[in-house]
Amino acid sequence: MIEELKTIKVEMLGAYDIPSKFTGRVISRLSGRVGYYKDGYKHRLDGPAVVGKMVGGKDQYWIDGHEISEVEYWNHPLVLEHQMNRILEL
Repeated sequence: MIEELKTIKVEMLGAYDIPSKFTGRVISRLSGRVGYYKDGYKHRLDGPAVVGKMVGGKDQYWIDGHEISEVEYWNHPLVLEHQMNRILEL
C-alpha cells in the first residue's frame, strides 16, 4: 500500500527550515531539491533521501538521519526488507 506523503515547501533544505519531528517530503524553493524526512531526520527506504542536482552536488542516501554511500544504502537490511515487502504486495 502506497501512502500519500505530506509535502511542504521551504526556502532551503536546512535544519532550521524543517519542522521538528516532520515526516514527509520537503521541496526547496531556492534549489528545487527534494528531501524526504521521517520524524525530523532525513530518511528514505525507496531511493535517495535528497534528490536534485546542484552544482557539484549529487543525490544523497540517508537512513534515520545518517548519510551513507549508495552501495551501503542498497545493501542496508532496512532497504532490502522494504524492497521485499513491496514485491510481496504485488
